[in-house]
Amino acid sequence: MNNWTKNEFLAFLMLYACEANASANQEECQWIRARVGESAFDEAYAAFKANSDFEIINAIAVLKEKFFPGASGKGEIHQHLVELFKSDGRFTAMEQHVVHELEKLF
Repeated sequence: MNNWTKNEFLAFLMLYACEANASANQEECQWIRARVGESAFDEAYAAFKANSDFEIINAIAVLKEKFFPGASGKGEIHQHLVELFKSDGRFTAMEQHVVHELEKLF
């Protein structure tokens, strides 16, 4: 994770958001893959599956500042998460809650 690109981190973050919303479904995974690219998705997915929830949260908290610094970075992440959850044509109350809770990490 130390040598990740911005897209690998973004895929990792979005995979975690999907899992926090119940589980990443095929449609969401395809959307993430299209957004960040095949290799970034594969790298992030492998790391996501290999780490515990605690390790994932710590990695997100640390890497957020590297790739999305400050208030503008927080806003950019918010936009990515909202777009992810709206990709199926809905933005449920649970998904809104997940976005809100993840923003507490930043």
